[in-house]
Amino acid sequence: MSEYAGGTWAPVGLYAGTLGRVARRLARHDPILMIAALVLVLVVLGVVLAPLLAPYHPNQIDLTATYQGPSTMHLFGTDALGRDIFSRVLYGGRAPLLGSALIVLIATGSGVVLATTAVWLGGGIDSFLSRAFDIGFAFPGLLLAILAVGVFGTGLVAPVCALAVAYTPYIARTTRSVALRERTKPYVEACSVQGLSGLAICLRHILPNVFPFVMVQATVSFGYAMIDLASLSFLGLGVQPPGSDWGLMVSEGQPAILAHHPEESLFAGLAIVLTVIAVVMVGERRGALLASEAR
Repeated sequence: MSEYAGGTWAPVGLYAGTLGRVARRLARHDPILMIAALVLVLVVLGVVLAPLLAPYHPNQIDLTATYQGPSTMHLFGTDALGRDIFSRVLYGGRAPLLGSALIVLIATGSGVVLATTAVWLGGGIDSFLSRAFDIGFAFPGLLLAILAVGVFGTGLVAPVCALAVAYTPYIARTTRSVALRERTKPYVEACSVQGLSGLAICLRHILPNVFPFVMVQATVSFGYAMIDLASLSFLGLGVQPPGSDWGLMVSEGQPAILAHHPEESLFAGLAIVLTVIAVVMVGERRGALLASEAR
């Protein structure tokens, strides 16, 4: 028997076979979701493997090769300082992807805890938290991030923390609506009769049923968080030069557009658009699938 079939590589083969079956099923039933997921995977792999894929260091300056068009030496051309745009696009996805992931992670954790607490305790606590969520909806997240940058300075930490606070009400609203429906189901009362505590019921039964719907909202919020972070970098309030960031690259490439060299802004902008569309499509298609299953 070969090593692949029965030895070291057997788990790898099994995992690859499972992914293949899932991909074929998605291609048959939802090709749009399949394409969006494929684009997202390619973007993430490109960013993660940037040190291996990038032909140049993102900050390597070559003043003899400024504003070159796409070629075999520079796939996306070069910028005003002769830096390779393809390398900067690969490295430039690190800050928005990591920042958006942190925003969604913090907002999801806090939103789920607050919403589940409100639903389980009910009464005045539920009313108070619901009003707090409504107030959060009325305050623009981007404005809160700008205020945080004004107080704590530019960079990635302040916008991420501010946007995580701003996105918490959106996650909490989804969690509360689904958890409230689960709270009224007979199995919750049956668990209470059996002597399970409220914490145990929430952790073992309510949250697992709420989790798929929360993940849909979190996925969509990831795309919006990327737009907000890119906007802050474009305004000069996020990642600072000479760092590479998609939003910052769009801003830095603007003067070159008038000189008929739109490559930097164009490719960085395309990276933002494709990633956001892929993330939002994955979330929305997954949400539509859950809604159809619920019916």
